[in-house]
Amino acid sequence: MPLTVPTTVFPSERRAIGGAREATPGTPLAPTFSIPVVGFVPEDKPIWLPDESMRAAMAATYGLIQGPYVADLTFDASPVYMDTIGHFLWNILGDYTSSGVSTGTTGTISNVGGYPAATTGSIKVPQGSNFAAGAPGFVQLDVTGTNSEIVAYSSAAGTNIVLSGTTRFAHAQNATVFQVTGSYAHVFSLLNGTGNAQPPTHTITDRTFIPANQARWYPFTCMSEMTFTGNAEKLFTWAGKGMSYANQEPNSAPTSTFSNIPAEPSWNSTFGLGGTVSGAQIYQVGEWEFTLTRVVEPFYTADGAQNPYILGRGKFSTTGKVTFAPTIDEVPLTEMLNNVQPQIQVIQTNGLTGTLAESIQFDVQQCAFDASVIEPGKALFGYNDSFQAIANTTNVGNSAGYGPIQITLKNQTPVY
Repeated sequence: MPLTVPTTVFPSERRAIGGAREATPGTPLAPTFSIPVVGFVPEDKPIWLPDESMRAAMAATYGLIQGPYVADLTFDASPVYMDTIGHFLWNILGDYTSSGVSTGTTGTISNVGGYPAATTGSIKVPQGSNFAAGAPGFVQLDVTGTNSEIVAYSSAAGTNIVLSGTTRFAHAQNATVFQVTGSYAHVFSLLNGTGNAQPPTHTITDRTFIPANQARWYPFTCMSEMTFTGNAEKLFTWAGKGMSYANQEPNSAPTSTFSNIPAEPSWNSTFGLGGTVSGAQIYQVGEWEFTLTRVVEPFYTADGAQNPYILGRGKFSTTGKVTFAPTIDEVPLTEMLNNVQPQIQVIQTNGLTGTLAESIQFDVQQCAFDASVIEPGKALFGYNDSFQAIANTTNVGNSAGYGPIQITLKNQTPVY
């Protein structure tokens, strides 16, 4: 019998991963960004319900009924790209403020009572005619502090600026407004506050070209883990895990648009122990790691749907590892034995300056080393330490409370 060669195949190298922040959790959206990854493993996971009722026979199972389901998503260790990683940081942490570089055009909010949160449209600024009239443009509301945010605007004239983006925070009357450009600073902290403390959700798009519309959607994606690793001999990488609704086929074939942001080598990072990099830099760290972990739990209800009623985000924690190799003293050991719990700061940068500069900064105000193991296997001694980040009132954002870590991302992306 002659061999029949398939005429349709799907090369795995054509795969592309994208995402979009959802306006309504669980309502899928076409991708607004694409992110290169080394590998992506989605797994739909139904709960299987066996029928084992006895039927005068020796068999065990007489039926297998599909119960509710979720999907587990795994992002393999991949280079960090400074423009897109902010989407995932916001997803797992939840508290986000932003600022930019002023173009010199400033004004003040004259709306009586200020300008509310979750609002788009006209904002009264007596100096509106001074702002660039064309779109798109970006304004920063509030100069500094925990209410600082960047919002897109479509037009400006007279005494009005028309926002095309939506505010996340309320801004007081007479608060400063100014037009901004890059570089932009995005600060991510743990979301606390008096609200529901649930970070935004995303739709992850897995473009494989296999289904009719070439892709699968994974709505209501909630990140449960992100691990950042800086090894001086390798690229700066991240890996992640998440949970989502089971896959859906999109309404139409998605498109993929990748930026030209390059990957970065980990040797271009600096480490501060017992203070900041500028005040307490040490030079013998060969590898560092931060793992952000979030409880994500599905809640199934009798609502006629197999997907969860909601995916709830719970406790958040941060752990990490530091390889002091070669060691120059016994500080890695004694700080664990004496339970010193020092401040640590790590800055990974692309090494450029001005508007081309991009970086990510990890700040842990209180780092409790819980293990320190001497490493004798190389020519020079070293120590492998692990730590837990302790919640404190310094590493917090707009929602205040306590947080174990704060992450600052600087890039040319105006807003997430």
